[in-house]
Amino acid sequence: QRLSGVGSDRSLRAKTDGNSQLNQVFLNLLTNAARFTDKGYIRVTVSRLAEEILVTVKDSGRGISPDRLATIFDEFGGASRGPEEWHSGTGLGVPISKRLVELHGGRMWLESTLGEGTTFYFTLPLQETAR
Repeated sequence: QRLSGVGSDRSLRAKTDGNSQLNQVFLNLLTNAARFTDKGYIRVTVSRLAEEILVTVKDSGRGISPDRLATIFDEFGGASRGPEEWHSGTGLGVPISKRLVELHGGRMWLESTLGEGTTFYFTLPLQETAR
């Protein structure tokens, strides 16, 4: 697997409360991407979107079936439903990540195509810089 950061603007700063809760968001999303990407890539991008920072975590993994997309942000909604799916998680990482992002004033959503991969997106308010 290959992990890369593309188009990332290091000058962008998110408005946060200074704690490490957002580290948990990255850990959850990257762990899931690695868990479901047998070959290909995992790509993280950071860019400015109006008055927000947009972060994407994109993988070329298995993707999520359309019938599970509606419940992926529900507690235990992402947990494995069958023995054919290797998954050692609890089904709480993505819902917790979404809540943490929302607590920081952001949004989270995803796009996925079964057999092609998944992209998680989240935004955070842009920290105002002194002029």
